[in-house]
Amino acid sequence: MGILSRFKDIMASNINAILKNDKATEKNIRKYLDGLRMDLGQVKSETEALKIEEQRARRAVDENLAEQDKYRRYIEKSEGTPDERIYQTKLDRAVEEGERLASKYEKAKNDLADLSTLNEKLSSDISTIETKLSESYSAAATAKEQEALYEKMNDAADYLKDKAEAMNELNSVSGSFGMSEIDELTKKYDGTSSDED
Repeated sequence: MGILSRFKDIMASNINAILKNDKATEKNIRKYLDGLRMDLGQVKSETEALKIEEQRARRAVDENLAEQDKYRRYIEKSEGTPDERIYQTKLDRAVEEGERLASKYEKAKNDLADLSTLNEKLSSDISTIETKLSESYSAAATAKEQEALYEKMNDAADYLKDKAEAMNELNSVSGSFGMSEIDELTKKYDGTSSDED
């Protein structure tokens, strides 16, 4: 099985070390996440195939045990006859075959347990990375919102400052004119507007 050959490597991988690495860019983390998802898919696929193999091995063991029992009964019934020796030979072969089948069944069970462990590890790692990416996106969105708010506040402060400076200039300009000059300008423009009517 392909993925089981990488069991030790996958189990030894430390997702937190990868996430805390300064050189880990979002692109690299996404690439790693895609690899984990592919591995998880392979684990699930191999798990299904191995379940079938494990069931087949279990049936073979059960059938072999039934065959051994059958030969033991035959030996008891044929005790003292020439057939006893034949059934004993068949029983010995069945016992030998049973050991091989039991070994195959145990290997399938152990492989299924390893695949289950891999499934849990990969699922946990995928969840951890997705959570960290989500937190990262959330922090970036919050930072952008705060930056936009700061810009608006800055613009408002600039506007108020400019307005205050303009008012100061207007006040200083009107102060340099004498009242007579202001009256003359008022009459001039009031007179112009009345002439136009």
